[in-house]
Amino acid sequence: MAESVAAREHEVSIVHIKRDGPVMQPQGVLVRGFAANRISELMPSLDLRTYLQKNLQHFDIVHIHGLGQYPCFYAATAAREAKIPYVLTPHGMLETDAPLAGGRIGRYLNWIRRDAVVVSHAAAIDCFTISEIQHSPALADRRNVIIGEGIPAAICENLPARGSWRTEIQTMLGQRDRRLVLFLGRIEPKSGLDRMLPYWPALLREYPDILLVIAGSGEKA
Repeated sequence: MAESVAAREHEVSIVHIKRDGPVMQPQGVLVRGFAANRISELMPSLDLRTYLQKNLQHFDIVHIHGLGQYPCFYAATAAREAKIPYVLTPHGMLETDAPLAGGRIGRYLNWIRRDAVVVSHAAAIDCFTISEIQHSPALADRRNVIIGEGIPAAICENLPARGSWRTEIQTMLGQRDRRLVLFLGRIEPKSGLDRMLPYWPALLREYPDILLVIAGSGEKA
């Protein structure tokens, strides 16, 4: 997303909390990472907060990703103080079963103190699907837009031949001519695997030739 906007001759910056693992470097985009002050799901960072307070006035619009953590609140607060509009993409974190940080009481307090403020002052809420809006009570009276997640066009230029994935999977397992059922997504509670798997034996009895393939990533994978 940032790379595409930069390609249209806009100045784009990404600020984030430093985590383990590689950091993406989109072409034409300035990326700045800040360390968290302590190990916490909420990721507090005085350096990030200070940077936003001092520099957000130089931007025309802010795009906040996610909820339930301090960096989102820092960005929303700094944008309001600088009178700059911001768009919020909650990434499903407003849905009723979203796995927000902390226990139920902690989530409620975080909502009252921070997240409700971030949502209420957003110029628009960017959701990926209509379903996300329907399952997010906080968005009932908000200005919502639906923009699907984009992918770099270059990825689509050299796609493998149709059917090659099926052949690879069946060759790897030594089982051919079976119907495949693919679960593709993050492997974590919100994806609903735990609700689907108990019904799988019944499906196997009715369709003994089907094969379930679970493909995805996640901290609990």
